[in-house]
Amino acid sequence: MKLPDNLRSKVAGPVLEQLTQGLSSNTIALTIGVGLAIAVIPVIGVTTILSFLAAWAFRLNQPIIQAINWTSYPLQLLLLFPFIRMPFASSQRARIEAPRRFRRGSMTSPA
Repeated sequence: MKLPDNLRSKVAGPVLEQLTQGLSSNTIALTIGVGLAIAVIPVIGVTTILSFLAAWAFRLNQPIIQAINWTSYPLQLLLLFPFIRMPFASSQRARIEAPRRFRRGSMTSPA
């Protein structure tokens, strides 16, 4: 079945361009790296949009970056709890260590 010329130029052309864009080994490596870096952001649902925008801005391969993003959701869910607890743990440590340093004299009292 042959597509009409106007459908081919408006639909098939952009789809084929996206599938073949950035297929050198360096670009694929960059796409995978950017995709993984964005995929572990601990805000669920935002990574798809950020992956699309990054691939569009850097002219990376959209299908590869989205596949990396979607297959990395288990990693994102595993890292969600450490990312949530990280600010709490650092603030707990600061509350514990600040009085100790004050007593040792490494911090001076306000005048």
